[in-house]
Amino acid sequence: MAVVRWNDNKVVTFISSFVASEPVETILRYSKDEKKKILVQCPQIVRQYNKHTGGVDLADMLISLYKTPFKTRRWYMGIFGQLLDICVNNAWLIHRKANEGNRKKKMALKAFRYAVHENLISENRCAKRSKSGAPKINTPRKARPSSPIKYDNVSHFPQTMEEGRCRYCQKTVVYCIKCQKRLCFVTEKNARNCFLDFHTK
Repeated sequence: MAVVRWNDNKVVTFISSFVASEPVETILRYSKDEKKKILVQCPQIVRQYNKHTGGVDLADMLISLYKTPFKTRRWYMGIFGQLLDICVNNAWLIHRKANEGNRKKKMALKAFRYAVHENLISENRCAKRSKSGAPKINTPRKARPSSPIKYDNVSHFPQTMEEGRCRYCQKTVVYCIKCQKRLCFVTEKNARNCFLDFHTK
């Protein structure tokens, strides 16, 4: 770790594990005494900070939009919450870059955080059974469930409901109670198992 203190308009302290004070460079700063810009020595850590400060400001801005609340006297929980927010925001930036040309798959940061939340609470959990019978399946606006859930091998059971179109082929009365998707399986002439195909990679 390198700790560098530099006197600019005021004393600023930098800590880094990436760069230190050398190589020292020269930069222009306004002098009140001479009333003009003069060359002053600048540590390398300051140059690197000024070069990449846009990323730091962006990260702080994104965290301030939807900050994870931690009401606790344990100081380290605040650091944990900050790291958690940074990880989620970085994942959203990667997701947005990967789907740059696809408007349908683009998600707002708030929607992305909700999707992460739903995935985490559904992973390796049993499906909730409805007491009033089979639920009505509507056409969702986004893919449901997201890909990690359908592969968790937990509580994906077939059930029957009113006839509708299978996700892959023809009409069926079979659906998955956890994924809420119509998925058929046929054992006669045209044998197929869309239920298995959907839940296996």
